[in-house]
This record gives sequence, C-alpha cells and structure tokens, in this order.
Amino acid sequence: FVITYVLLGASNAVVVQSGCWPLARLVPQELFLGIYELWFGLAIWSHMACMLTDPGSVPQDYEAPEGSRMCAKCKGPKPPRAHHCSTCNRCILKMDHHCPWVNNCVGARNQKHFLLFMLYVHLQCWAALLSLALSLASGTSSLDIPRRPRGDFLARGNLTDQGLREVFKEQVRRRQAARNSADEAI
Repeated sequence: FVITYVLLGASNAVVVQSGCWPLARLVPQELFLGIYELWFGLAIWSHMACMLTDPGSVPQDYEAPEGSRMCAKCKGPKPPRAHHCSTCNRCILKMDHHCPWVNNCVGARNQKHFLLFMLYVHLQCWAALLSLALSLASGTSSLDIPRRPRGDFLARGNLTDQGLREVFKEQVRRRQAARNSADEAI
C-alpha cells in the first residue's frame, strides 16, 4: 500500500505545482484545486476503508444446508458465490479478486469502498490529464525545468569522457558567473 500512496502523492504534487486549470479567468483557480484535493482525500479515505474492512469471510459457525459444497482447500462450507483466496487463505463471500493495491480481497463488505477508490482515482486522472495538457499547451508551468540549449552535448552526438568533462566544466562556469552577477546586483 505504500506504493499506492507514493504514486498518489507524487501525482498530486505534480498537478498542484504545474497544473493549469480551465476557465481560470472566470472561476478562481482555488476552486478547481480544492475539488482536485477533495478527490485526493476521498481516494485516500476509500483506499484505507477498503484495505482495513473485512471483505466478508465465511463465518466459522456457518451451517451449510444439506447438499451444499465444501471448500477443497480450507475444508469449510462454501456458500454460493464464495471463493477461496489463496493469498488470504480463506473463503470470501462474493469475492471479486485479491487486489495487491489494497492488499486485501475485494468482497461483499468492502466492494463499495473499492469502487469509490476507483472512481476518485479515475476522476483525478482525468483532471490531471486536463490540467497538465492545458499547462503544456499554454507553455506555462510553475516548475522551473531548465531547457536544453541548442548545440548542447546531447545534440552533438557521442563525446569522449574528456569532452563530457569540458562541457560539464563550462556549464559549472556559466552557473557560477550567473550567481556572481546576481550577488553583485544585490
């Protein structure tokens, strides 16, 4: 589940930092950002609820009706639409699948939380796609990504180690000169 939170948090940070929201002149950008953050919070909540809710294990005291099936793996009664999860090593009522993203089975009791998690992440993906596409189309971004100047060493093809060192030294000299001129201006 840590990977899920890292991916959600990283994508959230990118969208918040560099996103360009639609209708920014008509509607305050904070409204769009608030809705996006609400979806982010609800996605985290529904993920935690799905992960921590029992998916609906077959109760130990379940009395099977005459002629019902028995689970071959756990030797217990198997109600209709129950399946044995080899990861959890138990029978789950209305089992859908064992989800590695929530580290739990999706079954009768936590399917609502799983579907809400999928909905909120889906909404976030569309909002991020729209926001970042508008940001790229307008050419504005609050991320300071340095552009590669024309004639940089990547454009010239393969260089020797000595050539790479010289290019690196030149870039360091330029940055130092820029810092010195900035310091003199202050």
